[in-house]
Amino acid sequence: HMNSSFKSPNISHTHTLTNIKDHIKIWLLTQNISTPMKSSTSAFDLNEEIEVWPHAISTESNTVIYDHITLKSVLAHYTGQAIQQINTQKTVLGKPYLVDFPKLYFSVSHTKNFSCIAVSNIGEIGIDIENEQSTLKDQDLPFTALSANEQAYCLTQANQRQAFFSIWTAKEALLKAIGCGLNAPLSDFSVLPDGQSYHFIPHTAAFESLQTRFKHYLTEDGIHVTYCILT
Repeated sequence: HMNSSFKSPNISHTHTLTNIKDHIKIWLLTQNISTPMKSSTSAFDLNEEIEVWPHAISTESNTVIYDHITLKSVLAHYTGQAIQQINTQKTVLGKPYLVDFPKLYFSVSHTKNFSCIAVSNIGEIGIDIENEQSTLKDQDLPFTALSANEQAYCLTQANQRQAFFSIWTAKEALLKAIGCGLNAPLSDFSVLPDGQSYHFIPHTAAFESLQTRFKHYLTEDGIHVTYCILT
């Protein structure tokens, strides 16, 4: 039971790595945009860093259909290859990479009604997308998984739920950029929101050498999208 109105991204030419410098792009996959979705995506529409891609959804689960073909069709725009030539593998820790283009980095994340793919040629990238309107009640949010600094920051904010998701997406994005997912203890570092960016504070030697660059987006509907690049 699939909506058959799948559309390919609206790109008129292939971006090869030779003609783009310091590139970051977030492909936001959403169900075909109708009135209820407009407010969700309006925060992104005018930002060249984000491309909103109306996408097929599964009518059964009401989630965006995301599959390897979707990812490969995005990556093919950068590599100039045919979709079937795109060869992705995973590191020992499970981080996916492009075998033929190891300097083209990408990361994928999903939440209900949205998926996103981040692509960069600057450095390893991780992305996380979360919907703060999730079914989790405030008291069930894992505040205690945050570092002491982050918990203290949340307590100072009028909207603690929003503060939590802002921090959570940045932490997950960083761990995905490193390639260890949620295997590292979340309290080993802090990310404290600062406008659209974050102050990164390492608490263990393993994180001290990292040079990070973050960006956070928030729609009026409470969709948080944060990426982290290791520079």
